[in-house]
Amino acid sequence: EEPSSQMSAHYLSSPFLQQWGDLTGARVWIKDGVSGHDTYSRGIVGHWLDEGTIEVSQECHISGGDDGLGPASKFVLENALTLLDQEGEWVFDEGSSRLYVWPVGGGDPAGLDLEIARRKRGIATAASDVLIDGLTLRGFNYSQDYWGSGTRDAAVSLRGGPDPVTTSLVVRNCVIEHAARGIDLVADSSEGAVTIDGVTVVDTTIRHVDGHGINVQSWPVEAIGVSGITVERCLLEDVGFRNPEGTNSMTGASFSRVRGLRFLDNEVRTTPHNAVGVNYGCEDVLIKGNHIHHCGLNSADNGCVKFWNNDDTFDRDAPRSILATENLIHDSM
Repeated sequence: EEPSSQMSAHYLSSPFLQQWGDLTGARVWIKDGVSGHDTYSRGIVGHWLDEGTIEVSQECHISGGDDGLGPASKFVLENALTLLDQEGEWVFDEGSSRLYVWPVGGGDPAGLDLEIARRKRGIATAASDVLIDGLTLRGFNYSQDYWGSGTRDAAVSLRGGPDPVTTSLVVRNCVIEHAARGIDLVADSSEGAVTIDGVTVVDTTIRHVDGHGINVQSWPVEAIGVSGITVERCLLEDVGFRNPEGTNSMTGASFSRVRGLRFLDNEVRTTPHNAVGVNYGCEDVLIKGNHIHHCGLNSADNGCVKFWNNDDTFDRDAPRSILATENLIHDSM
């Protein structure tokens, strides 16, 4: 059947949904059934077992437009006790507040040396002249809310406002891993002016991160709020595969409304969507000497280096004045 002829925003049907018992309360990750671009993370709020149909907690649309669930959708189920059938798996039963674990190699789960991340942010600052040097930042989680919207949490959360302008933010020689996001930087562009001037991320590893490895953007108005950002000699790997907000946040590094971006001699590997996104409103960009490979593993319409903006604001917001040169790009899907 034509996939687009049986689409829904709330319901997904499959014969596979008849074999595990009632999945109400579990979690499902779903690929959209039309474009293969979007991934949805949702709670299951209803399950008609005889029909093999589930109802999800929040609407699923293709990049905010048409209904996204249909016969061509692929999905992964999580967090139901009936699915706990192999070593290394675990389930948290919210009703009883119990964690069920099947240890690798067997044994008593109570004897395991388990660490559970409960903090949402590692370092958060809006100050000037900040140097984060030589730290390992590990184990920072979302307020894991797949019933609704996500958060702005990250291992390093940087902000800037207009009074005074934030200057000289430096992250170097660090390891950031097992976090909801790696580095999240948002500039206040409400007055239409630069509020963060001078950001350097250098010689730093960012890996095993649910969402963006690095996200830089100006918000809330359509103006550049960040100027002079350099990302150099960094490794970004295994980022973006478990982001609750959808495919557009499953990127190695993402930049929006930034002036003076230098992305130099980095390695980006193993991402589900874009390796590097240079998005709406960026200008004066140099992308040079990077090694980008094994990216775009779980989404259509992606790029190892992707230049993107909204169709309706193309003339105003198209990325401008860009040089991409001497990059090695290979083995991407």
